[in-house]
Amino acid sequence: MELQGRTALVTGFAGAIGSVIATSLANAGCDVIGVDKAVAVECADKGVTCNAICPTVVDTPCKCITPFTVC
Repeated sequence: MELQGRTALVTGFAGAIGSVIATSLANAGCDVIGVDKAVAVECADKGVTCNAICPTVVDTPCKCITPFTVC
């Protein structure tokens, strides 16, 4: 019986590239990406697609107006 499905795991961009300032955040992100890769390998023959989404901040004028950003 072939299963089909999709997974989408969301993690920070620091997990994809690493971070000197946010080491624990980067470590947690790497864990999520690692789990995603492991599930992809285990479930590929069952028709399951796995994706890791790593959003980041884009340097635009709009991001400077948030209260959490120091410009």
